[in-house]
Amino acid sequence: MAPLTRPDPTKAAPDAARTAQEPAEGPVSTLRGAGARMDVHSVAKVALGLVIATLAVLVVVFVIVGVDKNRQVNELRGQGVPVTFTVTSCHGLLGGSGSNGAGYACQGTYRLRGHTYNEPLPGTAFFTPGATVRAIAVPNDPGLVSPVPIVESEHASWKVYILPVVLFAALVLIVGSIVLRRRTTRRSTKPAQARGV
Repeated sequence: MAPLTRPDPTKAAPDAARTAQEPAEGPVSTLRGAGARMDVHSVAKVALGLVIATLAVLVVVFVIVGVDKNRQVNELRGQGVPVTFTVTSCHGLLGGSGSNGAGYACQGTYRLRGHTYNEPLPGTAFFTPGATVRAIAVPNDPGLVSPVPIVESEHASWKVYILPVVLFAALVLIVGSIVLRRRTTRRSTKPAQARGV
């Protein structure tokens, strides 16, 4: 029978210290969010969705603008009556850079069927306050008034739809390419699944 002896603390201490200093084999803990990676595919899907939505909205907006412009031209030429527009004020307009002039915006009044209307005058020409301008106004829409030279030069045109048609074509191409790519991907994955890959 071996004699019972008390372990020497001086011999056990170095082993404990060496064990404490040795690095752990695996990571003790993972920092929150350290392993997160941006899903490029998801980001591309979101960006493409935003592009498609923007194009669709622009197509609708420009179609509405074109329809409204042609309507105003037709009403001025078909239903408009001559009026005398008196300019009350004009102020300069700045261009895109902010340093170049882009014409003038004038405000004034005119009388139609016993009523006085205060409206902006279309065009960019300058008129001194008090000047009178020959204009055309639509009785059913008093806000629709324009100088005679502008009305005579304007005509309803299909050209207002060129931009929305171009945007719509781009939208169709993008959507069509997405649909075609998905069909191609599905066809290529079916043989692989049949082979058990």
